[in-house]
Amino acid sequence: MGTQSRTAGVGSSSPRSSFPPDGSRAPWHERARDVVAFGGFDPRLAAEAEELALAGGLSARDLRALLLLTDDHPGWLPARRRAVAALGERPEVPQQVLALHAQLEAWAPPAYAESSEPLPDGETLHRAELRIGPADAVANGPVRTAPSAGSARRAAADAVLRALAGVGTERLRLPGMTAELFDSLLGTRLESAAEPGEELHAELVRRAAASRLRHRDALRLLFGTTAPGWQEVRLLALDHTARMPPSAATLLQWRAEACRAGLRHTTVERPGGFASAWSWEEADGRVRTGPERVSDDRRTSLHGAAVALLALLCGLPEPRDLVEEKPRKAPPRIQPVPRGADPVKYLNKYTQLEVITKPEPTVTSSPRRIVCAYTCRHVATGTTVRATGTARVKGDARREAAAALIEELARLEAETARRPERPVREGRSVRPEQSVRQEQPARGERSVRQEQLVRSERSAPPVPPRPAVPVVIPRPRPARPAVVLPAPRTETPAPPDVPEPPGEGLSAGAVAGEALAAGCALSLVPPTGGEPVAGMLLYRADGAPMPGVPLPAPLTATVRRLVVP
Repeated sequence: MGTQSRTAGVGSSSPRSSFPPDGSRAPWHERARDVVAFGGFDPRLAAEAEELALAGGLSARDLRALLLLTDDHPGWLPARRRAVAALGERPEVPQQVLALHAQLEAWAPPAYAESSEPLPDGETLHRAELRIGPADAVANGPVRTAPSAGSARRAAADAVLRALAGVGTERLRLPGMTAELFDSLLGTRLESAAEPGEELHAELVRRAAASRLRHRDALRLLFGTTAPGWQEVRLLALDHTARMPPSAATLLQWRAEACRAGLRHTTVERPGGFASAWSWEEADGRVRTGPERVSDDRRTSLHGAAVALLALLCGLPEPRDLVEEKPRKAPPRIQPVPRGADPVKYLNKYTQLEVITKPEPTVTSSPRRIVCAYTCRHVATGTTVRATGTARVKGDARREAAAALIEELARLEAETARRPERPVREGRSVRPEQSVRQEQPARGERSVRQEQLVRSERSAPPVPPRPAVPVVIPRPRPARPAVVLPAPRTETPAPPDVPEPPGEGLSAGAVAGEALAAGCALSLVPPTGGEPVAGMLLYRADGAPMPGVPLPAPLTATVRRLVVP
């Protein structure tokens, strides 16, 4: 689709004369690249393409070069017709060729506009229309119908490929240079020309505006020339790099590898945010340090400092309009690991998202089992969390520990989110939060624990005596902060020997509700020993003692023994 035309390789030699006899020649699209990029024609390449099309030997890259890159020279038409005719045996190939073309041209992937309607005979008619091209000039192909959605998409892709190839219809042309022409022209002009020229300049402006300037193209523009005629497009390349984090760090790394230079960066956390700076050490030992950049986000500060050093090395003014700092998103909530997933991977994900610090593992081995313990800090609350896992194999122990740690972190976030913020009433004692949460007991452990009983006796019809039903805790939970039960609220001090009358202060239901919200468990205790009423047992599943504060009637404190499987 170039504007220039030339004829190469015109002679009396046969089409096969330039091919090595051992079949070790490069693929067809590589040998045809320089010819088709500038709109040229080679009869030997055209004849070979026709033979490969008849034999079904054209790859997706070969088809792209033949159908989409060759110009309107009549010598290419027979080979293009053969290639298009062979597509009927491989209906999936047009989609592959168009997807490859969009990828190499730095376009968005081909998209389909689809619809369907029922037919009188009960079948469904599917319609598809393919859209392809640069963002500022998207081309819509013809609508195609088929009995299935997949067949309609394949037919739509085939129609667009035929239109772009100009076979059987007027050729569809998209604006701008092809990737091959742009790459060749940019390399040639950077080596020899004092300025890019009008055509290349316009293409550079178009690609930078559409964010289609590749990293390697920006690197060549920034370091390939310092001529005044290239100043404008070099500034465009630097502005494009500044808008695309972390491309500046990538270009610095590529340049350092090419120059065998040392590249380092530092980031320091300060009250005003994160301060970052990059330094460049030449092969002869000279060091150039870029300006420091500060931001609330660590990645943004690193990117800003990389852009500053890049501008310093290129001799260009630093862009003022960098990436706009968006409001920091709330950190993702930690969720329990789905069944069948690897908890270690989820733990690494939360570490990368800076929700937690990097977990520190501790492994203890014994002849019969391996115990792995993970310890990390929850960034939002500053709480250190620890969990363990036990198994016969080290990998299984790590996964058990990771799953337990994630479960404990999820529980910590849930408690933090639902914890009410109430002023402390006079006479109440608040126990401070524990900074280190206890590790989770191993599964299958049997223990006997003493629990406080908060028993609410309610009137109930007499029922036949039944044996006591033990309260079974399916799985012991780690320790939570102690339940804070409010003291009764009175207007005037009551004598010490006089009990508080019923109805004053918080009700028994309010106290039980607060205890349940704090993580206590509630179980039904059937009548035993001929008692006419049942009771409710409110207790701590982790065995921590309940606070000894006055309880409103009819709540009373007692002690029970529970067998935990």
